[in-house]
Parts: sequence; structure tokens; C-alpha cells
Amino acid sequence: MSNGKKPPSKPPPVRPADDSGPTTERPPLDANKPRTEHVLVVDDDADIREIIAEELAEEGYNVRTGADGIEALIKAVRTSVLPDLLILDVGLPFLTGPSVKACLDTEMELRGLPPIPILFITGGDPKLLHPEVRRDYVFTKPFDIEALKDEARRRIHERRLLLRNRRPF
Repeated sequence: MSNGKKPPSKPPPVRPADDSGPTTERPPLDANKPRTEHVLVVDDDADIREIIAEELAEEGYNVRTGADGIEALIKAVRTSVLPDLLILDVGLPFLTGPSVKACLDTEMELRGLPPIPILFITGGDPKLLHPEVRRDYVFTKPFDIEALKDEARRRIHERRLLLRNRRPF
């Protein structure tokens, strides 16, 4: 089977982004891979839940949603991929946002993992929240979606660093 053409012995060169000339270096395998961060958004108000989910999905996050505290726990821990961040309404039905946080903190401690970061959203007065809820992680409705996305990005980054730098047992 000879057609006179010799098969190439090495892959063709790849042009770098600056187009300065050919190179034999290949881009990293995950160069075009979508973001791998997972966010769980839980609010009993479907409109708020969907707005936040759509905004985060546009940023490239993998987003799941829930409508109450029990669903938040189930979707957070009964999954093959733990969320990198939870955005919880404070006044969720069946189990409040702070109660969900307490349960998840215990679960992560039992697994030997750092806590999953949580951002709270509330329609009430944040001064009335339980003292353990850090005020800088509470967004009062109506909130600035860009500020929420910025804080989400920061908190996910912090947790990724903790996971990367943690010592094995």
C-alpha cells in the first residue's frame, strides 16, 4: 500500500496564542475544559434561586439547586462530587440555612476535610442572625449579584488552596 506519501513521524506543530511561530509544545490537556467548581444554590424562592443559578452558570460553574434545608443536605453530601460552595437562604423550610451549615461542618470534620464555604442570603435583618454566622458572608435581598459572584469566586479559591495544602493523616 504505497501511495508515495510518507506518514508524518511527529505531530504537526501547534501555533502559540501570540502567533509568533510554530512550536512543538502541546497545550495542557485541560486547556479547553470547562470550570470544575460545583456550587449548590438553595432558596425557597424559585425566582431568586434561578437568577443566582443562571448567573453562576454563565460564569462557568456547575450549578445544582434546591428549595429547602433537607434538600440542601441531601444534594451536598449524597453525591459523588462535593460542592465547592453553598449559597443558602437563611430562612429555609424544614431546616434553616445556619442549621444546614452546622450539619455540613460536622460532616466535613468527620471526613477530615475543610468546611464547605457558605454564603447566606436573607430577606431579613442580618443583625438578627445567630452570632456564629459571619456577617461578611451574608447578602441581604435585594443584593448585588456581582458582589455575590466575586465573593463566591474568592471563597472557592480559598477552599481549593486549603484542600491543596492540607496534610494527609
